[in-house]
Amino acid sequence: MILKSKRFIYSCIYLLIFVERLKTKFRPYADEILDGLRDISKGSKSSAEEMNNLFNSFLYCLQPAIRSKIQVYSLDDDHDLDDTIFEAIIQGKLNSFIN
Repeated sequence: MILKSKRFIYSCIYLLIFVERLKTKFRPYADEILDGLRDISKGSKSSAEEMNNLFNSFLYCLQPAIRSKIQVYSLDDDHDLDDTIFEAIIQGKLNSFIN
């Protein structure tokens, strides 16, 4: 039981350090990112803690190893949503075979 709790504590500490490194790396863009996230979440009743979690998740996605795997598609086109999702999955699979 003690071993599991130590592992949990070490995991939490590592996660906190990791998040702080991301915040330091993207500090110049923090205000702009937070403003954008607030604009997106207008109308929702997001608490400060939820906004902080969303901000941390967004920072995680900005890492080069993660960012390079993100695909952006416009849903304003005439494409069906199911087709767009299917194409994204196929493209992701193809990219994983290439890399």
